[in-house]
Amino acid sequence: MTLFRTIMPSALAIGIFCIQPTFADEAVELSKAGKKNLGWSFDNGQEFPGAKGTLTVDTLQSHKGRQDIFVPLPEVGEVKLTRIDGSTDQFHASDAGLTLGISAEPLLLEYKSSSKELPSELKPPLIKLKDVPSPVAKGDAASVTFSMAGTQIAHLQIIPPPFWKIETTTTETTLTCKLTCPPSTWSREGRLLVRIKQQEQPPSGEISIPVQVISR
Repeated sequence: MTLFRTIMPSALAIGIFCIQPTFADEAVELSKAGKKNLGWSFDNGQEFPGAKGTLTVDTLQSHKGRQDIFVPLPEVGEVKLTRIDGSTDQFHASDAGLTLGISAEPLLLEYKSSSKELPSELKPPLIKLKDVPSPVAKGDAASVTFSMAGTQIAHLQIIPPPFWKIETTTTETTLTCKLTCPPSTWSREGRLLVRIKQQEQPPSGEISIPVQVISR
């Protein structure tokens, strides 16, 4: 998995989590190792006379499947997140950053920033999935457990899959969700959504956990 983030000072900062399409006949190279900015370039465009800007690109690679991360976004407020299916959500970095669950599915982050520098590394997330949940049969239950290193249950919004039942138990450092799948469903998976809430602002993080549904 490769993370691309571009910065245009005083204008717009964009972050893209993306992978090479597995359905392509040939691999599509989105970056060129050893090249400045990995071969990416910036063009002000002839339609914007006098415009100035810069481009900065960095990469992160992971071969460990899904991960929960904290993206440092100092001096950043509102952030728009776009998923691969076109759905969007608004977040607020609160001059700190976002906790996100990332996988093979690309994410796009759009935000305003005056900084030309990108964070040198990601930080530990405020909440993290402990173990990938096992598949669940229709009518049965599955447990999903999170470790909470930097947040409290009062700051979490827990959204179960539609028509699933949920029970939660907590300790000082963990959150466990017991999810019961409907006995009759055509869905192949249910998604548990956990968000880090802000008082009167959009959330500052989101973790989406798919639970596979199997037949008995």
